[in-house]
Amino acid sequence: MKKSAVFVSLVPLAVLAACALATEFVSMDAPEVTAFLPAGEFVSPREAGEMDILFSTGMRTSSVERAFSLRAEGRPVEGLFTWSRGDRRLVFSPLTPIPGPASYTLEVTCAAEDRHGNSLREDFRRVFHTRPELERPRVLRVSPEPGSAGAAPREAVRVFFSEPMEKASTAAAFSMVPAPPGFFSWEDEDRTLVFQPLEDYRAGVSYRARVASSAADLAGNSLGEDTVFVFTAAGEPWTLEGVETHPGGAVLPPPGPGEFLGPQPPIEKDQRFLLRFGSPVPPEDRRYLVSLLPSVPFTLSWRPPGDGATLEFSEPLAWDTLYELRVRDEVRRFTVNGEGSRPPAVAGVFFLPHGGAPEPERVELHLADNLALPDSEDAAFEILLTHGDGTGIVLASFLSSFSLTAGSGTVSPFRVETPASAPGTSLFRVLCRVSPGAEPGILRIDITKGLRDGRDNHLPEDFILTVNLL
Repeated sequence: MKKSAVFVSLVPLAVLAACALATEFVSMDAPEVTAFLPAGEFVSPREAGEMDILFSTGMRTSSVERAFSLRAEGRPVEGLFTWSRGDRRLVFSPLTPIPGPASYTLEVTCAAEDRHGNSLREDFRRVFHTRPELERPRVLRVSPEPGSAGAAPREAVRVFFSEPMEKASTAAAFSMVPAPPGFFSWEDEDRTLVFQPLEDYRAGVSYRARVASSAADLAGNSLGEDTVFVFTAAGEPWTLEGVETHPGGAVLPPPGPGEFLGPQPPIEKDQRFLLRFGSPVPPEDRRYLVSLLPSVPFTLSWRPPGDGATLEFSEPLAWDTLYELRVRDEVRRFTVNGEGSRPPAVAGVFFLPHGGAPEPERVELHLADNLALPDSEDAAFEILLTHGDGTGIVLASFLSSFSLTAGSGTVSPFRVETPASAPGTSLFRVLCRVSPGAEPGILRIDITKGLRDGRDNHLPEDFILTVNLL
């Protein structure tokens, strides 16, 4: 029985010894500081009224107080220690507040021990200031990387700053071109601005992101300069495959190497063009896709599914004018040179002493020529006009724009005839009576720019010819 009693009494002793040994092992972990107030590098004087330190375990208070130091502008600060939470929380209250802005250095060295005699893993040190921050924030890096290609369809844009930023001003300072819809969020305690697009980037398109200099930190310090970076979305962009006359399908080619204006098909003043693309153009890319210099109003009519569009001008193009058509980065140049758009021109003015003769004699007149008028009942002035092939000038248009005056009043037009003429020309013969005893003076022929052909092409400017009557 005694042996049994001894044996039984040894069991709890062994258990107690094992528990004590386990406790010693548990207590071998080094303590550490898990929280500290005031937080941040720049704090208000009110926040600096107390220093609040939280340890990971109960501490030997006397050792901590000996290891503790606080200096303001390099001078020691005296104060009171208050412990709570099982000696895990220390609050230090300075006896007298430090007047004016100051820089504080707080330190708890490794001499601080927990209740088991374990020292701090490393010295704890904090520096903070009760003055305004004056240092500008900086952009440390951005994502996607500047100049990178292959950004994912909705990859977030991140801007990493050197310190926490004021959210409203920083978000307002951010912009992108092209500008996808999206929203902002923040990471890393407001040190990282995140812009999350709500739609896919356009394949192969380069995006220019900008953070303006107005972005500011919590103290109101701005960046001071813009940050700009460019990245390209993944995928192949749509391309312009060709420009053709419509209807007709004649290709308007780009200028060749070293050429400013290459060969071109006939282009009319009311010409329409068909733009063909290698893949559908997204609706958001169509608004500023096409431009024309000199500027002429136009419309684009897209065909499903968006891989072609008809370009139509709202007013006539000008004859013999060089135009530059730009479709994004592609350039086509052309001049209006089609026969249907050629304006009328005065090719010559002739005097016929006897316009009624089978083969009348003709004298071409030039500005300030001298002309002797014989007495005649069938003298004539012929006006030769050129114009585009396949059109002509009707008599009514000629009569409304033509006038003939003679200073002496002795030349009287009485009939206009239209003899046959070569293609691309119209001939008008104005028969006149010349009164006997015509006196010297000035004969003037006017053709106004109201003269037009059958395709509504006008004489570019008024034509005036004066000759001296002898």
